[in-house]
This record gives sequence, C-alpha cells and structure tokens, in this order.
Amino acid sequence: MKRVFAIFATLTLLLVGLMGCKPEPIAPTPDESPSFDIKINGVTKTSVTFTVTPLTENIPYVALIIDKVFFDEFETVDEYINDDLDWFAELASNEGISLSEWLSKNTNVGTLMDTEEGLVPNTDYYIYAYHINTYGEVVSDLVKKEFTSADYNLADEGFEITVSDITYESAKLNFVPENKNAPYFFNGIE
Repeated sequence: MKRVFAIFATLTLLLVGLMGCKPEPIAPTPDESPSFDIKINGVTKTSVTFTVTPLTENIPYVALIIDKVFFDEFETVDEYINDDLDWFAELASNEGISLSEWLSKNTNVGTLMDTEEGLVPNTDYYIYAYHINTYGEVVSDLVKKEFTSADYNLADEGFEITVSDITYESAKLNFVPENKNAPYFFNGIE
C-alpha cells in the first residue's frame, strides 16, 4: 500500500510540475525595465513637439500626454496605468474590436516624433510612455517627462477695434484679434 501511495504521490507531483511549465511570452518585466528617452523639442501656448525613443527596440509601447494635475491625483503609477487600461478597453469597445486589436493598431514601435495640439496655455503636463503587449500587460515601468505650455503674454496680443453706424442709441463695434487662436473676453458697459 505504501508503494502505491508513493507512486501516486510521485505521479501527482510530476503532473503538477508539468502543468505549471507552460511557455511564457518573452518580454521584459518591470524589474528589467526597458526605458525611454523623452525629449521636448518645442512648446507653444497650445502645442508641444516631442520625441519618444525606446531604449529597447521592437517592443510596443504607448506614449501619451496628460494634464499633470489629473495624473498626480492617482496615489500610485499602477493606479494610473489601470485607468489607462480601462480607457483603452472602452475605446476598443466603442470601435467594436477587442482590446488586443485596439492595442495592435494604437501602440508604437521605434522612435515617435509628434506634435500634440489643443493644449491649455500655462498648464503643467506629462509626456509618458510604457511598454505594453497586445494582451494589455504592461511590461515596463512608466517613464514621464514634465513640461509647461507657454503662457499668454497679454502685451503681445492686440486687437483692431472699429466703431461704425453710430446713432443716439447704438453703435456697431467690430473687434478683430491679431491672434485668432488666443482666447479673449469682451464686455460692453452702458
């Protein structure tokens, strides 16, 4: 009886050992994290031009820009990355495709040179990147670089103001800003 038990125990251990030996995809783990070189090439009031160069080639990655205040609200980088992953899953669902398909279409490999438009003037941002496989598994640390969009210098912005059709009760005012992209406010007082 002891011999049968010993053979059964040996076979069970062998079977458990073989089942646990499935091949894993070859990818770096955060402990052996590939890194990125992120360079800010130019910043304006509403845009940034940047370059993201992975120091390990041929591993897909995401590179995004985020408002620093929003990013810093997360207690850990992992919490932020999980928020990214939820967002990616939502975007994939909206397109009617799987997360894997979405990541295949929306990740980068190699150096990325880009310009992001639509920034808010005088606002702190991060450009960040991390490696991710098509299963949605993050396989590196997140690397970020902070920058601040340029501020509006009100002395540099001007208007052409014309008044016409003046009557006792009204006048036609025409305001034309020199910079059509600059926000401005107008208020008339009687």
